[in-house]
Amino acid sequence: MGQEKLKNLQVSSCFAASAILLTVIQQPFNLSFLAWVALVPFVIGCLISEKIWPTVLFAYLVSLVYWLGNLYWIILVTIPGGVAFCIYIALYWPILAICLRYCVQRKVPLWFALPILVVGAEAFQGLCFRGFGWRYLGHSQYANITIIQIADIFGAAAVSFLIAMVNGFIADLAPATWGGVRPPQTAAAKFVGIILTICAVSAAIF
Repeated sequence: MGQEKLKNLQVSSCFAASAILLTVIQQPFNLSFLAWVALVPFVIGCLISEKIWPTVLFAYLVSLVYWLGNLYWIILVTIPGGVAFCIYIALYWPILAICLRYCVQRKVPLWFALPILVVGAEAFQGLCFRGFGWRYLGHSQYANITIIQIADIFGAAAVSFLIAMVNGFIADLAPATWGGVRPPQTAAAKFVGIILTICAVSAAIF
């Protein structure tokens, strides 16, 4: 039981770390450079436990606190509407966690799976209630003129994809001794990941 509580604490701490990072990369803090690692704790939190339902529960609870804190201005306008909206939009984190675990169980590398899932989640978020296109990962880079040039062609989703790809690659480099559902990554797979990630970032810059 003690080991299980420790694992739950680790999972919730990882989610909380990502919630903090995702908060400070946006206005008014504007620590945009942290966006490139902001999802790494979230990924680790999704995969560190073998049990899926505690992971899903903690993902939802931390996500709810994150949205309640960052959408406080909606709550100031309408408390019932603001709280109800946060309860709804908080569902994206646990859904993302379930999908991410599924991909990893199928041995899909994180540098490939994470950006697709993140951009997909942001796309669905943009559809709810006729669209809520706020606090996307790519929005944190509004002042990074070099990176956001690709948005002219591919939109903000391309910036989110690039950032999430880097986050996924960094998470892929973490040791395979977590336990949980993460399969060990071979040296060849890590090499392919770093080459493709570098190529993607270089293409966006140049």
